[in-house]
Amino acid sequence: MYRKMAVFILVWAVMSILSCASLRQELIRKPTVSFELMELRDMSLFEATAVFKFSVSNPNPMGLSIRNIAYHLNISDKKFIKGISDKDLRVRAAGLGKLELPITISYSDLSESSESIADKVEYDIFGSVEVGPFSIPYRARGTLNLPKSPVLSLKAIRVNEISTTYAAVMFDLELENNNLFAFAVKRLEYSIYIAGKEFASGSGENISVPLRTKLKLEMPMKVNFFKNGQSLAAILDESSGVYEISGTMAFDDAKEGKRKISFRRAGSVPIIKADHP
Repeated sequence: MYRKMAVFILVWAVMSILSCASLRQELIRKPTVSFELMELRDMSLFEATAVFKFSVSNPNPMGLSIRNIAYHLNISDKKFIKGISDKDLRVRAAGLGKLELPITISYSDLSESSESIADKVEYDIFGSVEVGPFSIPYRARGTLNLPKSPVLSLKAIRVNEISTTYAAVMFDLELENNNLFAFAVKRLEYSIYIAGKEFASGSGENISVPLRTKLKLEMPMKVNFFKNGQSLAAILDESSGVYEISGTMAFDDAKEGKRKISFRRAGSVPIIKADHP
């Protein structure tokens, strides 16, 4: 008798809970979640924080809690990252709430998930947001801009002094930053080839490069013809030459640590003599 009564009470309790939950969802109108935009913050050459912004519309006469934003982020149609953001927010009664989902993207992880990296990649983010008693799905697609690698080029070779044994030259270099953020090169190492022959090598340290700029660098050097060959003297006698510059740039990134970027650039360079500016 007591056993039957206990079973009855348990069934009644479960039915009451389910009934209350169903009634609660019937009395509360379902909010809507809309994707607004994605913006990049804290950008560097190695990572950025993608902030996905949503608006939550609450049509009810009472405030509702926003919790547990589940997300799956795909890059270039490949799985990249998933997780749950345990934000605890509220959207006011009959109001519109703003929701931000920040996801840090390391470009080294991105290169591992994609066969090649372009200036832009496609993203696809989807998941659900818990608003009150509801779990509301969302999905958004768009384009993610990636940083552009620094470009080092040789703009001119100025011959300030020349004799039968050596030449004093100045290399006019240009370090171009096409990004909307500044960076600092801890150490720059490069080699210069003219007409296919190694002409010079050099280095620089602690170079600050502002955003969206072409930074001029002057690198003086003495070229010893006995050590490097008389063919270099013949090259300097020309008015221009075909050059190649290659090397590495080392960085101390606050989050990524010590990193290096390799570079290579080729083109034509004017050779300017001191008596013929």
